Amino acid sequence: MNTGQMLLVVAGMMLLSTIALSVNSTLLQSDQVAIEAQAGMVAIALCKDRLEEALAAGFDSVAIGVSAAAETTSFAVYACTTQVDYVTAASPDQAVAGPTPLKRVQVSAASPYLSGAVTLNAIVGER
Repeated sequence: MNTGQMLLVVAGMMLLSTIALSVNSTLLQSDQVAIEAQAGMVAIALCKDRLEEALAAGFDSVAIGVSAAAETTSFAVYACTTQVDYVTAASPDQAVAGPTPLKRVQVSAASPYLSGAVTLNAIVGER
């Protein structure tokens, strides 16, 4: 083979390796997205369960403050945090110091497989 043919072979090999690397990185990214989506669905289910437990307990049973627990699933270990604050109807996102007829229950779940924590909120009213 002469020099021109050798350069074409080298260029072809470089093109093939570039395409192979691109395909591999695309597959890796899609796997990471699938894992994060699955972890997110489990985190949402955990948050929903803890939120439903707090709402079923009633207004007086929901204690003000923060409680944390580790939830172990077959997928991963999740750090779950439940925060309960008094709020007003005018500003339900802002916690207030004194007792009011409304409480905000905020449940968060974090995992090493998630880029950020999943958070669900609910407002509980006095009956």
